[in-house]
Amino acid sequence: MTRVSFDLSRAKQMNLSEFVDSISLVLLETNDYSLLKSVQALNVTDSLFIVEDKGVMLSFNKRGDFLFSTCSLQGEGPHDYYSGMDFTLLPEGNIEVFDAVRCKLLSYNKEFQYVSTYKLPKDILPVSGYLYLSDDYRLFINKNELKLFSVSENKIVDMYEELGIPHFNIFNKNGFQVKGNSIFVSTKHQNYYYELIVDKKKLELRAICEFDFGDEANLDLADFPKGKDERFYLKYFDNNPRKSYVTDKYVDDERNMCFFIYDNKSYFAYQNRRMGINQVYYNEISTQEQFMLANFYKNGVFYYVSEPLYLQFLVDKSLMSLEDINKIELIREDDNPVIICYKLK
Repeated sequence: MTRVSFDLSRAKQMNLSEFVDSISLVLLETNDYSLLKSVQALNVTDSLFIVEDKGVMLSFNKRGDFLFSTCSLQGEGPHDYYSGMDFTLLPEGNIEVFDAVRCKLLSYNKEFQYVSTYKLPKDILPVSGYLYLSDDYRLFINKNELKLFSVSENKIVDMYEELGIPHFNIFNKNGFQVKGNSIFVSTKHQNYYYELIVDKKKLELRAICEFDFGDEANLDLADFPKGKDERFYLKYFDNNPRKSYVTDKYVDDERNMCFFIYDNKSYFAYQNRRMGINQVYYNEISTQEQFMLANFYKNGVFYYVSEPLYLQFLVDKSLMSLEDINKIELIREDDNPVIICYKLK
């Protein structure tokens, strides 16, 4: 296992130019059929942006032109879904929607035309998210437990519980990254980054990277007493602001990265092994520039969905082309959110 150490005493105010190579913008088309109210998830393919907005999936091309929406599919019909809790892109290009209320997986093509339905047993509940692993396996996520479901056997074949502390959502649906045949897991509030191993119907989390902020700042939820009410844990963080409160981590072949809260500020730790960079940055409220927890990460690019009103605080124009700078002048406050693409060094 790799240990990545960061010196918080050397943290400095956010400077995007030190770790971002370039910034580009995608203005999502705004019309009566594509209005976004509260973006909950983003997925990026080679040709599409797929946005989840209060249970509705909308697709846009790479220019931001609106393509299709599942708005007309929300209902009680045999090919509709009642609550689109989560979705995933299947290898053949279809989109699978998880309807938690009706315990169904519904598949649609890229134009959101109905393909198939799979009925799930109700004992998979409660669930806060899910992930497609293979034709046979789905992973259902709930707070601090994982449930491995077999389609061929139509049942849960294994469960993995990380921590038994109530009120902590250890597993967040955006913390799962699929790279080829491997699945990597970033748990919230922990300093570890895991590889998820599925072998012979068994789940295992194997720690492959530890983020170290120093003994005084490191937080280990496993040391917390179990069985306390929510106020106990919230009070702990109020009284211990100089503990690092991890919100997400990202690891690839060159970089180790982590978003966390420390001393009542949001921080970003960045290590690029090839370039020899190891630095911690913090955001200052209401100042340019800021770097926020990403909606999606892929191939060295962070994608962040920003409301037009806050765009000015999240970009550095010196890292943008003239074409993208001019896009800013076209944006109105009541337009759809903008996808900011940060290509990393």
